[in-house]
Amino acid sequence: MKMEVLGQLRILDQEPMAGTARLSALRLTPGGDDPQVWLYDMNHERLELLDLDYAGYLENLLVTKGAYQWQYLFAEVNFKEPEFHDTARHLSEVLRICPEMFPGHDYAPLQERLEARL
Repeated sequence: MKMEVLGQLRILDQEPMAGTARLSALRLTPGGDDPQVWLYDMNHERLELLDLDYAGYLENLLVTKGAYQWQYLFAEVNFKEPEFHDTARHLSEVLRICPEMFPGHDYAPLQERLEARL
């Protein structure tokens, strides 16, 4: 399944630096009407289907200001797992600071997503 999915991904954005290599992509399938949004974390060798459509991806990219690893808020991961402790800590800080810096956005849904996985 993993190789099949990888072959159908079209990159939306990426973090190509060593130690942080991730990409977000649309999965385009033959005859498929609704492309899926996926996150591929090369460092952890994780391929995650995101709970977002393309429009939702773009909206949340803007709201999070592209904060490092924001996509994990929409992946089925458990932030209690050791590999996600740093991610959870970082996202907690981002979601604490962003409402102060950008009061015109509602960060409550993102904070709820994070808390549900802690």
